[in-house]
Amino acid sequence: MKGLKICILGLSIILISGFILIDDMSNLGGFGEVFLFFLGIIIIILGINKKE
Repeated sequence: MKGLKICILGLSIILISGFILIDDMSNLGGFGEVFLFFLGIIIIILGINKKE
């Protein structure tokens, strides 16, 4: 169950980075959104590989 919660956390980070990427007033300069996107993917992979 903890692996599923970590996957959902990663998915929420990806969604937040997508909303920031769409926003014209964001100050992350493009690199911050890409960093958040890859961070979300890494967290999802960690959630999938988590042994309970």
